[in-house]
Amino acid sequence: MNFELLTDEQILHAMGEQFESLRLQKQIPDKDIQDKGGIGKDAIDKLRNQRGNITLISLIRILRGLGELERLEKLLSSNTEYSPSKQQKPLKKRIFKKSAKASTEFKWGDES
Repeated sequence: MNFELLTDEQILHAMGEQFESLRLQKQIPDKDIQDKGGIGKDAIDKLRNQRGNITLISLIRILRGLGELERLEKLLSSNTEYSPSKQQKPLKKRIFKKSAKASTEFKWGDES
């Protein structure tokens, strides 16, 4: 599934479906997720039924209750080290041409 092509609501719907599918696959009752994750039933229902938004803390607790915190770790891990100098585009060489030398002598308009 390409989330780049989906709206926020569609992504939320997909997350709810993925949660429910994973919960059923692992055969974990809601009560166990609540106990292991320290999360209330309302947050689980919000995710499952796409009723409003859940907080990031709630998502972390739901993943903990499912035993799936490594998914969050994968999301946030980076295989490459960030370096600002490597991210910048190389500067283009600028070529300066000598301009014709302007007269530096000042003349009044009435002088010839």
